[in-house]
Amino acid sequence: MPGLWTLLRNLLIVAVLTAAAIFGVAGFWSLIGGDSLTVNGWIAVSLGVFFTFALTWGLMSLAFRSSREGFDQRAVDLSDLNIAPHLPASQSPAPEIEEVRDTARS
Repeated sequence: MPGLWTLLRNLLIVAVLTAAAIFGVAGFWSLIGGDSLTVNGWIAVSLGVFFTFALTWGLMSLAFRSSREGFDQRAVDLSDLNIAPHLPASQSPAPEIEEVRDTARS
């Protein structure tokens, strides 16, 4: 079951990163002159770091899944139909803007 081993490996990586972040925050806290952390402080820092990693992991996995499965693509691609998007006359660019664009291209 390669999927299970990959999940366990990823969980181990997250656990190591969480532990490193927790001890890094605690070390930085004492470095800047803060008191030693109490049990409640350790619990708060641990939960904060853990849920930050969990939220980041979850949102990034959803973004990659959405991209892989095509949820990010347009429903209808106008370039496939060879149809130019039509702007109403009230939204069409002014003629002087088109002249500036033409002179900038040349």
